[in-house]
Amino acid sequence: MVFFNRPVPAPRPAPFPNSTTGPSPPDPSPLPSSPLESPPLDPVLFDKSQKKIVRLTQDMQKIASQALDTFARQKWLSKNTDDSRFFPYAVYFPLDGYQRLLHQFHLIRSQDSLKRVLFDWDYLREDLPDLFILVRDLNKQFDLARVNNRQAAALKGAETRRRNAAAKAAAQAVPPVTMPIAVGSGVLTDAQNEWPTPSHKAASDAMKSSRPSLNQHEYTPGFTYSDENTPPMDARAKRSRPRAGTSAGADPRPLKRTRASGKQKAVV
Repeated sequence: MVFFNRPVPAPRPAPFPNSTTGPSPPDPSPLPSSPLESPPLDPVLFDKSQKKIVRLTQDMQKIASQALDTFARQKWLSKNTDDSRFFPYAVYFPLDGYQRLLHQFHLIRSQDSLKRVLFDWDYLREDLPDLFILVRDLNKQFDLARVNNRQAAALKGAETRRRNAAAKAAAQAVPPVTMPIAVGSGVLTDAQNEWPTPSHKAASDAMKSSRPSLNQHEYTPGFTYSDENTPPMDARAKRSRPRAGTSAGADPRPLKRTRASGKQKAVV
């Protein structure tokens, strides 16, 4: 079983095979039932001001775990005991103590707080000062990183607000563009609404002046009509009506035979 990249220590054997010493007694502090659960914070040790400190991020926890493993390896190799000769450095920290140390790492700001976290540590008295120096230096680095991250986020937010305000001011300064209306669309522009409305008499005179005169057009070959000798509409309607016994295209005027030629021509 591996916990936090550290194998669970095996039961300690007798120092010598032929020793008459009996088996080692069981560990009085049993392993936690759920090693992945974070232990609760100590309410006596930490005050309210320390509880407001942000916990370590995943990257910070990884850095702290690597630093603690390096510290445990160096300290374990420097010891000259039976445990250091027969067991790996993974047994330097107790399992539950190591878990509490990582979980409450950001709250450890004094040696007393570190003592309460690692109260069951076998090397508390001899290695506590060096371990506290390591924890203190790492917490200083983490605090500085948090401050830099907050400042960077504040600068980024201010820059975003400045760009949005500039874009809004530019949009308000530009006048709205009116699209030209096509002729015949049925919508009058302001200029068209200001045009004067002609009276009925002026409109009638304009229509008469624009209409061409009747004497400019020839309706029948050889005959020219003018405004003076133009017959009324009733007379023209009667004259255009064909006589009985004639076709619609025949000339309705009476025929008169001449003596000279003997031909018939229409009487005007």
